[in-house]
Amino acid sequence: MTDSLPRVRSIAAGEAFLDILAENILARFPTFKAERPLTDWTVLVPTRRAAVELAKSFSRQTKGQTLLLPRIRPIGDVDEFFIDTTSEVFEKPTPVSSQAQLLQLLGLVETWARDNPQIGLAGEITRSAVQRLGLAKSLQELITTVEINECTFEKLALAYDTELSIHREAILSLLQLLHDQLPSIHHSQGQISAISYRNRMIRLQAAQISSGEHQGPIIAAGSTGTIPSTRALLKAIANHPEGAVILPGLNTMADDAYWALLPQEHPQYSMKVFLQELELDHKHIAHLVAKNASPIAPRNFLISELMRPSQTTHVWHSVLAAEHDRIAKASHGIIEISAPDRQLEARSIAVIMRKSLEGERETAALITPDRDLVIRVKAELRRWNIDITDTASLSLNTQGQGHILDLLLECALENFSIASVMALLGHHDVTLGFAADGFDVLVQQFEIGCLRGNPFIESSSTFRELAQAAHQRSLKAYRNHPLVKSLQPDEWAAIEALCVKLDEALAILNDNAKADFRTHLGHLVAALEILNPAYQAASSDQRVFEQFIAELNSAAHFHPACSLYEAALVIQQLLRTTPLAPSFKGHPRLAIYGTLEARLMKADVLILGGLNEAIWPKQTDPGPWLNRAMRDLFGLPHPERDIGLAAHDFEQGLGNARVYLTSSQRIGGAPSTPSRWLLRLKTVLDAAQVSLSADSNFNPLQLAQTLDEAGKMQAHGKPNFAPPLATRPTRFSVTEIEKLIRNPYAIYAKRILTLEPLDAFGKAQDAALLGSVFHDALALWNKSEAQNLDTLLAAGQEVFSAYAISQDTRRFWWPRFLRMAQRIVEQEQAFAATTKQKFAEINGSHTFKINDTEFELRARADRIDVLQDNSIRIIDYKTGTPPSQKQVETFLAPQLTLEAALVLNNGFKGIHSSIISEILYLHLGGGKKGLKVNSITSKQGLDALAQKHMGYLQSLLKEYCDPTLAYLPRLRVKTENEAADFDHLSRHLEWILAGEA
Repeated sequence: MTDSLPRVRSIAAGEAFLDILAENILARFPTFKAERPLTDWTVLVPTRRAAVELAKSFSRQTKGQTLLLPRIRPIGDVDEFFIDTTSEVFEKPTPVSSQAQLLQLLGLVETWARDNPQIGLAGEITRSAVQRLGLAKSLQELITTVEINECTFEKLALAYDTELSIHREAILSLLQLLHDQLPSIHHSQGQISAISYRNRMIRLQAAQISSGEHQGPIIAAGSTGTIPSTRALLKAIANHPEGAVILPGLNTMADDAYWALLPQEHPQYSMKVFLQELELDHKHIAHLVAKNASPIAPRNFLISELMRPSQTTHVWHSVLAAEHDRIAKASHGIIEISAPDRQLEARSIAVIMRKSLEGERETAALITPDRDLVIRVKAELRRWNIDITDTASLSLNTQGQGHILDLLLECALENFSIASVMALLGHHDVTLGFAADGFDVLVQQFEIGCLRGNPFIESSSTFRELAQAAHQRSLKAYRNHPLVKSLQPDEWAAIEALCVKLDEALAILNDNAKADFRTHLGHLVAALEILNPAYQAASSDQRVFEQFIAELNSAAHFHPACSLYEAALVIQQLLRTTPLAPSFKGHPRLAIYGTLEARLMKADVLILGGLNEAIWPKQTDPGPWLNRAMRDLFGLPHPERDIGLAAHDFEQGLGNARVYLTSSQRIGGAPSTPSRWLLRLKTVLDAAQVSLSADSNFNPLQLAQTLDEAGKMQAHGKPNFAPPLATRPTRFSVTEIEKLIRNPYAIYAKRILTLEPLDAFGKAQDAALLGSVFHDALALWNKSEAQNLDTLLAAGQEVFSAYAISQDTRRFWWPRFLRMAQRIVEQEQAFAATTKQKFAEINGSHTFKINDTEFELRARADRIDVLQDNSIRIIDYKTGTPPSQKQVETFLAPQLTLEAALVLNNGFKGIHSSIISEILYLHLGGGKKGLKVNSITSKQGLDALAQKHMGYLQSLLKEYCDPTLAYLPRLRVKTENEAADFDHLSRHLEWILAGEA
């Protein structure tokens, strides 16, 4: 090819694109005038990362010598260096930020919904802030697509002539509003959209280059010209006397039929369009190569056949078999890994990257569009303390003040639930003005003292009131957890001070009335200042956050008045979609690239990960707005074009000398299909009778599968803890005896290891709490002088308040309490006729010796009545199902019979009797009437049964005086599915799965 204009070159897939580019520019390509300084050159590359890496390539080429580099800039950046901004014809508009555009769209969507109440979609938008935000965000994506492709909705009226559903007509009416109103809004502000601004500036650059105003060599490298404005710039550069365009991986060996039939989803399609506009033949495009290198790497023939249009694949049968040697050579270095699941795929990739570090200079990179896979790979690499550069941008909500704001917004959206508040307090920069040292401990004390077991915070209550109520409850309740009991007055005071500051921060957000968007934003920023008063905008991430807030504040007037909830939804959406600059602080020889920025990157070992259909390539989605006919009408590309771009990225990676292709057989528990390109690769290789090679000395998947496998070990049996006698408990309550019988391990954990389970974080107000509430109300009532319905209801009100029962729960529990109260009063009147004296919540104990060891049995009886004949009635209140007659008689539920034994042994002060006439369980809430009386009987007499059970107890305790007897878990459980407090500690599930339970 002669060096005539337009000047277009290519660098083949798999070649070191940036190194070859740097080498040729150092040779003064495209002018080859040695006397020209490099500072005359301008080089445009697709991304910022490519610009950084190109500068490094120049340094490598010159072996670190001092060098004045060309001007290297990303094509996507609007660069006014090319544009004469002093020209009278130049008018620089202000681009609209992404935040402002979304707020403008939300306002227009709300206007459309208000003006079109007859449309069903309008009603949904009016009723749901989430729906409104989702619709506006989807519209923003549509507008971005339209503007990138420099299309308009000018032909919108023609769309009504096509056969449309009612849904499509509603969409068209909304698009009509945008077409009519959005440009007017921008014009009134002296603005244009960011995409239009970028297109305009790029076209101005193209115009000035075409007019000859640009002086000096100019090269555009690595872009395929997919975007119209970029394509215009590439054309201007290609036609510049000292310009050149270098395409990435152009297929120059495709035959005419192949090239003519390229569909939009083909990786070469964009470059075909570009070359057609320049009237160039793809076969005549020369390749730039490194010195003393072959023009095209052997792999490119395989890539070309792999991507052959389906209409021409019939030639495979006749061509590929004859090309066996060529394809076998090309396939050398390609290794496929089909992992059983995502985690093993990620672990295999981590193993490959770890292995590459064993070489002195070997580099490795992962290329994938799958963020889930990236997160898993990074986590796997941390097992070797390897931090890896991930050039895909993090979003603003993951760092610094942006992260705190995201947590604060989550609080507002979840109505300040305990989980959201604790997540906010758990951020390492949130201190509320307290000293950083010890703040974590203070938050833990707040959680344990105020929040454990209390899942509901009344919206009308402050955190200070919550802390005060929790403190008062801790002074009154005898069932407090040991950690709550250990809190000292000064610690409660510190908790209250914490709650005061928390109220100050969150009280700003309590008002959910409609207000200006700027007002809500101001409240959130004020809350941030209270949460993190030591904030300093030192890092680049924090500067991005400040700019984000400033842009949002300046655009706030576009959003209509709204509630805090609606404002929080919008701000959170923007926060989570605002990118941060990537960090390059990871290992210098490892990297993770997104597909676009990887286009020009080179590594010794390249891994193309996530090669599953619907991941790479992603599933095509035309979106909810425009069908294919409407896209054709407006001149928009079909969604399949995105597949072509993804295919080009795959092509570029596949050309690497050593490349691993990884996929997962199952994703999220469901079978997954390999990427279409993997299937095509296998088809081509099969037709050529070639198999992919494998390294017999290094199998990443096998290593990944065995990485966490332990060697053969002698399996331990079920827990068999037999502690020394000196550590074994000798004081028991009657309620603990049933645990000793049924689940001795629970006694071991609680009494010997001194462990006490905490209530679950955010525990629901459940049946256990219901029992405590009813029980405490009756205990309070039994001690009152006037025992009537009014005093019982008053006791109930007091206890419900003390336990901070939520309004929702109260609506269910209070009617149940009313039914129970009425029946209890009636039952009490029946008891009164035979009762001489009543004892409620009375403590008792009895000591006895076994093998010279003194034991004590204690009880706190709900109620003991001395009857007119001096016999005893023992009553226990139960909200759950009382034990059966058989369970009591067989010593599996001995609480009340042991209380009776204490009575017979004068264990309760003021109660002396040798006759037990009644043992009753009052089932509170049981039956339709709210109370059910369960009476325990015995043919041998309750007195004899009580003494018999005392003998059983002494025999049981004597057994535990044997130092070899272990405290076994779940010895006599009621049901196998019954959960116990210490099951996780005894590893009960492990033994169940091993078949040893």
